[in-house]
Amino acid sequence: MKNTITIMNFTDIYKEESFYKHENFDWIDCIDIEGVQGYCSGNAKEELLSRMKDKSSHGIHFIDSGDYHYVTELWLTHIQEDFVLVVFDHHSDMIEPMFDMLSCSSWILDTLENNQYLKYVILVGISKKQARTIEKYQDKVICLLDNYIDDFDKWEKIDELLKQYPFYLSIDKDVLSKKVVHTSWNQGDMRMIELELLLASFMSKGQLIGIDICGECVNEIQKLKDIQIDDVFNEKLLEFLEFGMEKRIES
Repeated sequence: MKNTITIMNFTDIYKEESFYKHENFDWIDCIDIEGVQGYCSGNAKEELLSRMKDKSSHGIHFIDSGDYHYVTELWLTHIQEDFVLVVFDHHSDMIEPMFDMLSCSSWILDTLENNQYLKYVILVGISKKQARTIEKYQDKVICLLDNYIDDFDKWEKIDELLKQYPFYLSIDKDVLSKKVVHTSWNQGDMRMIELELLLASFMSKGQLIGIDICGECVNEIQKLKDIQIDDVFNEKLLEFLEFGMEKRIES
């Protein structure tokens, strides 16, 4: 997998950060597209797909706040082989939308219904309440709840899946404790070391297609400290992911 880095700019928050500036990166400017926050209108979806069309699902993609997590579904349309989706998120993102359009709360549901190559979804760190929203697709979804990450039987199934299919990894930072970062959504209790151990476990088990990361805080002057914390976290996470990808290539 190529270690390319793509920055998707929806709120200009990445202009306040510097974690990516020593890297070779692609910048996809989305700041001028209307109808994208939380929900994605049909016109906005077409425009996003157009701006992403020459990019690859391989590599690492930073996609702004959790309001834009649905962009993962658009990256997944670039994958033309059977695969598994691994999502670190405190929410299931499988709630029926209020409107007939793509949204940050329903994109996994939409992907399960429309992506022919998606074989299984593994949700890591969601709350017990959110787990109730996946009943319709229990045969295609494995949930590792935020307090039951070490469920042995589920890890056996995960091992089997990752031997059979490559996987795409999506990380929403709201899976983490507020002691680590602050996001614009309610958060879980995961620590940084737990995130790294789990990521290392997944990356050691299967073939990684690509990665995206969302969960930036709100881009406001009052949030300057949170933005700085995000920047430091992103740099550490990027370094960790790049090291893990390089080790996989060497082995």
